[in-house]
Amino acid sequence: MNRVLLTLVAALFTLVPVCAQSRVAFAEIELEGPFQRAVVLAGNAGSTLVEGHFGVGETRRILVPVPVDPDIGRREPTIAAASARARFVGWKERDERLAELPAALRARPPPLAEPARVRASIATLFVLAAAAIFGLWLVRSWRAALAVAAVASIPTFFLARSAFDRDSHAVEVLDGIAGSSTWQRTRAAWDEIVLPSRGASFDLVTQPARGLEFEAPLDLARPARARVRSSQLIATWPESWPADALARTSNEFAPLAAAWIREEGNWTFRGPWELGAALGPVVSGGPPPGWLVAGLPQSVDLVVGELDGVPRSYVRCTYP
Repeated sequence: MNRVLLTLVAALFTLVPVCAQSRVAFAEIELEGPFQRAVVLAGNAGSTLVEGHFGVGETRRILVPVPVDPDIGRREPTIAAASARARFVGWKERDERLAELPAALRARPPPLAEPARVRASIATLFVLAAAAIFGLWLVRSWRAALAVAAVASIPTFFLARSAFDRDSHAVEVLDGIAGSSTWQRTRAAWDEIVLPSRGASFDLVTQPARGLEFEAPLDLARPARARVRSSQLIATWPESWPADALARTSNEFAPLAAAWIREEGNWTFRGPWELGAALGPVVSGGPPPGWLVAGLPQSVDLVVGELDGVPRSYVRCTYP
């Protein structure tokens, strides 16, 4: 049932205008220490949280993503900083490669992510069961039972938190055209998405366009993120790949866990496709996911592949 719903939603997404305005602009801001926290406010469009630590006498200029109202466009934000001086320096224009993405790639339907669902791990269930049994044994002493519940909640919280990884629910699709070295990667996720970079190198669309919150920590080891309640977020950015990375019969791109090819309008399943190997023969297997191929051009040959790993990733390459 979920696959059917995703396919139907994918068909609806093909009706969304390709020119849907990006929800992100890139602002250069200047911070003077001592610094711990600042919030870049963009009115009803949302805000950007910047956190980090540096001391008195230090000044930094950083680039941060700022929410944009799709109906109004970008407006100069205000910055609230508790103990530091902060000011807006100016806007940074997007990477030119975004504008150079072929229109045929920008027209491809985006991937669709399913809303994340929390599932209790075996370890979490074990801790809860042990606490329940011990609590029943201490049922005559409400103080002791309360203490057991409090102690058990600590490991349960961390076990559940470690089992709930939003990044694992994201979906990525890399789109290319044979003979072109400019490809397009699109990442989709519900509620929260890891941004591809700190630079002005990507577009971000939300469906629907609710208030958007960015998180841009100064620690570069922590990724920047975007959050929107009950919405799908779709980030798009260009990547450079060899023009022959995924030829019709040879794979110089990456190992594929599964590969499908459409020739003269007919899909065939070819099983796994190893890096550097020739395309294998037709084997028994189902068609590619419906949402993955919905809305793609019908008059050209096409290869679709699934990659291993997290987040779920796919590749689509057309042969004009």
